[in-house]
Amino acid sequence: MSPSLVLRRLMQLLPPLLLISALPTALPAATCNPDDKRALLQLKKALGDPHTLVTWTADTDCCTQWFAMDCDPNNGRITSLHIYESDAAGSLSSSIGDLPYLDTLTFRMSPNLTGPLPPELSKLAKLQTLWMDWNSLTGPVPAFLGRMTRLSYINISFNKLSGFIPPSLGQLPQLMALYLDDNRLKGTIPASLGRLRRPTGIYIGLSHNHLTGPVPPSFKNLNIIRIDLSRNQISGDPSVLFKTGDRSAMSLSIDLSRNQLEFDLSKANFSSNLWRLDLSHNRVYGNIPAPLAAIEDLESLNLSYNWLCGEIPQGGVFNQISKLELLHNKCLCGQPLPPCK
Repeated sequence: MSPSLVLRRLMQLLPPLLLISALPTALPAATCNPDDKRALLQLKKALGDPHTLVTWTADTDCCTQWFAMDCDPNNGRITSLHIYESDAAGSLSSSIGDLPYLDTLTFRMSPNLTGPLPPELSKLAKLQTLWMDWNSLTGPVPAFLGRMTRLSYINISFNKLSGFIPPSLGQLPQLMALYLDDNRLKGTIPASLGRLRRPTGIYIGLSHNHLTGPVPPSFKNLNIIRIDLSRNQISGDPSVLFKTGDRSAMSLSIDLSRNQLEFDLSKANFSSNLWRLDLSHNRVYGNIPAPLAAIEDLESLNLSYNWLCGEIPQGGVFNQISKLELLHNKCLCGQPLPPCK
């Protein structure tokens, strides 16, 4: 594999914000804005004065002496919060909306961060990154997120969110990543998400929920890099996804495993950019299409636990996978399974 292809693969496996947050930031020159400082002290109090935020004190300058945040060096306004593995206990207070220059809100891996996302978040007109995974947030995915038009990255996966995915998220013109995995979401996937138009490609993660219904036909218009809808109760024919990688320079990764999909695989057409495809534990029938063996990028394929029949194609990815990725079908035969009679 060429070095450029290895780099491309590594980039799409990492959450996009890891690449951004790794960049160094300049030391602030201006002193902290008093209104921002007041809002942060209220936030700290609502979270039980956690030790993680011990440097946040009223007698120190928040731009030069507080951890877990960044300031604009020109005006002393808070631009980002980065709170990880915090001992905070409580919910976000309404004061979070009193940080008008905030463009990044990161609050991760804090199991005692509870409650809903407050409506005051919608006041953050500059917010681009909302990264709040591995907490204990409850309540719905707020519909007001769809009005925050600068949002490009939403990750509120691994929480306890419930209810439906709001259709308003499809209105976000800059959205490149939407991760809602491992929550308690129900209902169908909104067709409006098919209107997302980020030209550099889109990441969608909705796995480990209670979603039902089909993959919306509108998804054929998406420029997908990675989509994970695994471990839901999604039904019907998802083959509109298989060509969505044609418009992207990145490889296409699709995980639809452990759903209730039922369609004829032999009639599907696939992107030449397809890299990973997992259809295991569904009700997929028909033959395995021979063109899958001709896709040079395809490195991972799992078709186990379906209703497939016929002879397994040879070459390409079929020279790499084991019988485990093909077992428990109706009547598949040929390498790496027993020969056809």
